[in-house]
Amino acid sequence: GNGNGQYDQDMFANIGAAGQPLPSRDDGVIMELEVRSKTAMQKYLECSYGVFLSGDDELCEDMAIQLLEYVEKDHKMIEQEIEKITDENGIIVESVTNIDKEVQDLPEHLKRLSELAIELEKFHKLVNQLKEHKASLSDKVQERTTELKHKE
Repeated sequence: GNGNGQYDQDMFANIGAAGQPLPSRDDGVIMELEVRSKTAMQKYLECSYGVFLSGDDELCEDMAIQLLEYVEKDHKMIEQEIEKITDENGIIVESVTNIDKEVQDLPEHLKRLSELAIELEKFHKLVNQLKEHKASLSDKVQERTTELKHKE
């Protein structure tokens, strides 16, 4: 059939767009992000396997690139999130340093600092997961490409 084009548009259609700003930093939101990148990977493997079997090398490459771009968008968004948290952190650390003026705020500040620390940790974990995703993707894409070369 002539169904090849559908992969182009729809491969990640039902998963959700990558790189969207997070509505919040809740565990749930972060888990959704993890699930979404895993799903994207799954989706790619399913789609590309069919394409791979059909011998359409070019579409295979396209799909790989599409997936890498998808993951990359999330990666950028998370890096930005980490920057934001780091900035917030800096501001609070600063206000804690000038604390003699406002001792009554100290408990609030310290609470917020520990919250930020936890958030940072979560996002760093997420970044590492995404890096692993990307690494294993590149490996899989390499494997596919090598298989294709041998097939010729």
